[in-house]
Amino acid sequence: MLSQQRTYTEFPAPVEGIRCTWQRRSHAGDRPLIVPDGCVDLIWFSDGRLEVAGPDTAARRAVTVAPVEMVGVRLAPAVARRVSAIPIGELCDQQPHVADLGASLMEVARSLADHDANAAMPARRKLLADLTVRAMRPAEDGLVLAAVRVLEARPGIKVVDLADGLGIGVRQLHRKFVDEVGYGPKMLARVLRVGRLVDVAATVPDLASLSYAARFASQAHMCDDVRALTTLTPVRFLEERRGPSYVGSLV
Repeated sequence: MLSQQRTYTEFPAPVEGIRCTWQRRSHAGDRPLIVPDGCVDLIWFSDGRLEVAGPDTAARRAVTVAPVEMVGVRLAPAVARRVSAIPIGELCDQQPHVADLGASLMEVARSLADHDANAAMPARRKLLADLTVRAMRPAEDGLVLAAVRVLEARPGIKVVDLADGLGIGVRQLHRKFVDEVGYGPKMLARVLRVGRLVDVAATVPDLASLSYAARFASQAHMCDDVRALTTLTPVRFLEERRGPSYVGSLV
């Protein structure tokens, strides 16, 4: 039986590009729900490991074998490529050690090795965030980030219209998305709509109104997308989202 104590907590982002920082106390037997959110997470474990959780393409549950504490930094879509030496598409549904991802993240790992991984969680979160920001390269052209912002504002926009508005071909836009986000703009739009569903659920009284507020084409569209990305119905997903063991897209 899972503890009813909330084991995962998010904190406001310290700088642009970092969606949030977070901390989690994981207990043996936990099976948190993990759903796609388009983000990449840097995770510092209390045993000293630093890992990267790439973008998820489907829901999964992580089984915790032994208790562990962890802190993390969540990088917004299109930001992780600024610290990774390899395309983000190669990280989808993966959680590699940072040694596989280039010099920038190895420098973060070396700096963390000089600090106590069992120190107070707030101090560890701040340190990881500071080192991540320091490791970031400047954005190459900002086109994908601009596209992400359009999708956040207009999740129903057609990909061809998105590409036309940015002055780029659909195929080239898709390639850039896979490189910087992990998957294409259509998939990210689906992920963002499910995220918006969570944001508006507390203030919307019924499923039909909820589908409209979250920018789905219909209630059936919402049910199909939520089930595809979370394996649950919208009602069940929102119930679990409010539960003590939910950790969003983290492991």
